[in-house]
Order: sequence, then C-alpha cells, then structure tokens
Amino acid sequence: MGNEKKEEENKQKKKEEEHKEEEKTIRSRRSEEEGHKEGEEIQEKNKKDRRRRADEDYKEGEVKQSEKRRRRKQTEEERRRT
Repeated sequence: MGNEKKEEENKQKKKEEEHKEEEKTIRSRRSEEEGHKEGEEIQEKNKKDRRRRADEDYKEGEVKQSEKRRRRKQTEEERRRT
C-alpha cells in the first residue's frame, strides 16, 4: 500500500512537471511570436521612414537645382547687360 501511494504521488508530480513544461513552451512561443511581430512592425516603420526621408531629400534636391538654374540665368543676364 505504501508503494502504491508513492507511485501515485510520483505520477502526479510527473504530470504537474509536464504541465509546467508545456506552459513554459507555450509562453516562450507566444513571446517569440510577439517579438517577431514587433520586429516586423519596426521594420515596416523604418521602411516608411526611409521612403519619407528619400522623398524629402529628392524634393530638396529639386529645389536646389531650380535655385542653381535661377542663379545661372541671373548671372547670364547680368553678363549680357554689361
């Protein structure tokens, strides 16, 4: 009878340990998935930021080009006048 009781206790402990391990695995998978999801969101945000900055730089470059053209025309006109 004493052996049967110990065996039952051991089985119960084993089941509890397995259950704890399963919970740990589930938690780690969840956090891994959440981390992956967050990583994708960060990548997407960075991608959008890079595009926005590239657009701003492009527009800024166009403005600089038009300013250069304007100055060039202005200096050509001044040369013609003299």
